[in-house]
Amino acid sequence: MYKILSPDSYQVTPWKNGKGETVELAINPGGTLTDFQWRISIATVSEDGVFSNFSGLRRDLFLIEGKGISLTHDNEQTDVLDELLSVATFDGGSTTVGKLKAGTIKDLNLMTATGKYQVSTASLIAAQHYPLPSEDLCFVYSHEHDVVFRKGNSNVVLPQGHLLQAENGLSGYAVTGKRLLIIQLKSV
Repeated sequence: MYKILSPDSYQVTPWKNGKGETVELAINPGGTLTDFQWRISIATVSEDGVFSNFSGLRRDLFLIEGKGISLTHDNEQTDVLDELLSVATFDGGSTTVGKLKAGTIKDLNLMTATGKYQVSTASLIAAQHYPLPSEDLCFVYSHEHDVVFRKGNSNVVLPQGHLLQAENGLSGYAVTGKRLLIIQLKSV
């Protein structure tokens, strides 16, 4: 079973640190900004600064627009996102400082409760055909292009900027497109 979420259904919420807003694409049923199991959002980052604290959560942050950002966690490890769909995975409770490379960026942020999900992601840059997994939850998102979602002879277009959310897997389905993200969550 799947559904396609349109940008009209997305919710704009303030950052926990009050320094910006995020566009929430999807959140687990009953989830709130301060209490959720999983959440997918998009943020525009226009200045350097400290990221909000999300202790108890894993963060997977993908660059979807802009020249790049470096993320330094607890003054120790630095992740550099300077290519489209590059990703940084880090502890949401880390003190993370973002430094923009050359102007404003947009990122897609997946947050999951630590130890609750096995997270797998695939970033497709070039146009290709990709069989979808049969995981508990699967999401497909393309910031720039439409994606074709199919099973057998049945085709559905996932418009640019829309989010495909599937529960109980998508065995037998595939997507064709470019510059898209596929996110898989499996309960542990």
